Amino acid sequence: MNAAVNDLPAQAAGRTDRDQRQSAKRTRRLEMATWVPKQSTPFCLERLVLKSSAAQYVYHLGLVMAQKSLYFFYFTLPDNNDAVKAADAVVTKKIDAVDKAISDEIARLTALIEANLPNRHSGYSDALTVEVSMYCPEAAKIGDIVRKFDSLVELVDTLWFASFMKREERGAVIQKYRQSIIALARQLYLLSRSARTAVNRQRSDREKEKQQVADKRAAAAEAHNSAAAASEAREGGEAPAPAVAEAQVDEPSAKATTGRTKRVAVGA
Repeated sequence: MNAAVNDLPAQAAGRTDRDQRQSAKRTRRLEMATWVPKQSTPFCLERLVLKSSAAQYVYHLGLVMAQKSLYFFYFTLPDNNDAVKAADAVVTKKIDAVDKAISDEIARLTALIEANLPNRHSGYSDALTVEVSMYCPEAAKIGDIVRKFDSLVELVDTLWFASFMKREERGAVIQKYRQSIIALARQLYLLSRSARTAVNRQRSDREKEKQQVADKRAAAAEAHNSAAAASEAREGGEAPAPAVAEAQVDEPSAKATTGRTKRVAVGA
């Protein structure tokens, strides 16, 4: 009994920590959802009504994350770079693949419901309505994928309520397509980072090449200046030296001759 009582503060502290973590997580998600570019960028405002909690989760971890990656990819990297062109093709291919997979599943579930069920369930208790600024067409495509995923979850819940689908099967279908959208967002992030790294590496290589050329030119100019200075030193500094020496030798000789002449004159 005492042990159970003593555990109560620890359990309360654990709940408090979890609540704080959840609150911090929600705050981070809201901050990410309200992200805007620093520079003026064109956008298209779209309204998303997301009924299921699964679609709301995908909105935060899929669309919001992909939005930033796509912005940095399309607005900060050069369009004519080969690495960017290659990544752009992969981006389009991956987005189209996820869109097609979800559309195909929606068509399958819709046909199943129309063939077997006259009615659907009543609705959802806490729908989320958001207005999203789409900064590029690819972001708008992902927004449409999130809408389709919400419709897919609604179809799955309809089949589950009608006992045409077990709970485990329902969870597996939702998990499969939820993970495909989140994985898409992560792949877009990795593609944008890879392209940015390639562009930065190419820029760095070009700067190194320019610096090497500049260093070679500077070394050649220094060698040329040193050779010119040495040549000037030889031409202008060594020629006067013999003349000075001759003057030093001739002066005593002249004195000696004068002295002898005088002595001869006195002797006479």
